[in-house]
Amino acid sequence: MDYPGADIRNIQVAAHCFREGVPYYGSGSCISNPEFLRTGDPRASAPALNYPALWVKVYGLFKDDSEEFFRKFWTANALLVTAAMVILAFRFNYRSLPLLLFSPVTLLAIERGNIDATTFFFTFIPLLVFSTSAALQSFFIGVASSLKIFPCFAYFAVARRQPPYFSKAIIFGAALAAPLAVASFVEIPHLIHGTQLAFAAAYGISSLKYAPYLNSHLPLAYLVMALFLIGMAVCIWGMTKNPQLSVTVDADLTGVSFIGLTVLGVSCAIYLFTFLTFANYAYRLIFVMPAFLVLCNGRSHLSKLVCGNILFTLWIPFIPHGWTVQNLTCFPLFVLLAFVFLRVMRMRFALAGVHNTEIAQPSGAAG
Repeated sequence: MDYPGADIRNIQVAAHCFREGVPYYGSGSCISNPEFLRTGDPRASAPALNYPALWVKVYGLFKDDSEEFFRKFWTANALLVTAAMVILAFRFNYRSLPLLLFSPVTLLAIERGNIDATTFFFTFIPLLVFSTSAALQSFFIGVASSLKIFPCFAYFAVARRQPPYFSKAIIFGAALAAPLAVASFVEIPHLIHGTQLAFAAAYGISSLKYAPYLNSHLPLAYLVMALFLIGMAVCIWGMTKNPQLSVTVDADLTGVSFIGLTVLGVSCAIYLFTFLTFANYAYRLIFVMPAFLVLCNGRSHLSKLVCGNILFTLWIPFIPHGWTVQNLTCFPLFVLLAFVFLRVMRMRFALAGVHNTEIAQPSGAAG
């Protein structure tokens, strides 16, 4: 982009127009032709609002339309994702920090100012800070869900194997965050309406509808999507039937602490379920980075394959047409992380116990 923070200009514009009497997801000249926006940068424009109105309300509290204030907002977003990556890297593998922090995916999230960056912080850092409190972990998953919806998939990573699927602590934390989360969830139709979709610089099974040639042949696109889903399901099923593969991955996971398994599970769950439900832009791939940080300490060939696939996906945009190739690399990554997720859940169940609390002793699996 020619100017910073392109993705969150819509928050700035919506906050300004709301004071002029325009609804958050309204239309009109104030939204489509915001003259005040170009006083800071004549090239600036604002896409349709595709964030929960919570962001507009928070931004509007300051009643400041200046470019200077917007830059502070954009900078805070960038600092939060940077801080989160630094904390996670030093918790699991500090040598990997440059590979993640300077990848094209991270730089894209920072440059565009996408709120996925702040959401990343509020999804993963509370898992570490409140590692002994399932209620607070659950609460912040709910808070993160109110910021960008999709972190709600993290609840799959803290679920139990059989009823009751969630402990009382998880339910209590989710209930505390419910007012914020529900308010954002009811806005989903507006969020979908305001989001443009693509194949390049994106991932997800439904992104195939926007691939070259397929975008003008929807029946064929749906057929290809079905074939991909069937093929990936067969691959995952075949991997689960390979006992040697399960043993080697379990050996890697045995050396991971309980909180490490939780971070890994949340990272996998968000990637897997966003892949299946949305056409996501590439900046959302930052959510797969914690999985890399945990698995890069493993010695099995599969852990190394997963980490190699992640790194390739994060860095391939440096080559010509790399953002398009990146989309395709996300398909094998889905298969690999789906298998890892199943093994992680099995390991967490063994540690936490079906009828025990969600939080194990601090020593975790390492003993």
